[in-house]
Amino acid sequence: MEWGDIKELAFTWEGRVNRAPWWGFNVASWVAGLVGYAIAFYAVERSETLGVVVSVLVSLVFIGFAIGGVMVTIKRWHDRGRPGWWIFIVVIPIVGQLWALIELGFLPGEDGTNQWGPNPLSPAARRQS
Repeated sequence: MEWGDIKELAFTWEGRVNRAPWWGFNVASWVAGLVGYAIAFYAVERSETLGVVVSVLVSLVFIGFAIGGVMVTIKRWHDRGRPGWWIFIVVIPIVGQLWALIELGFLPGEDGTNQWGPNPLSPAARRQS
């Protein structure tokens, strides 16, 4: 994957993504967060100043992943045929989060082209990228 692909995936909300990039981005951000905060915790134990510097850097990376996560999730809602505003369903305790996980993580996107673009699994969409 090239930088342009990552930038397109994580820093725009236009278009559609299927389940694989959505899962990949979410798993990568969780792993990066766990590793980053483990490193920050270790740095705090070694030196308070180093810990603060590392913690700030890890927090900045976390903000980038959070923005990217929102963008990828909006695109995933688009693939399901829903507007990106559906991202806010997760504020409904338990039911909204479960709904989002099932719909985004396990159900396929709409067949064919919808108002947000071609199906990312179609041969035509693959040729464009």
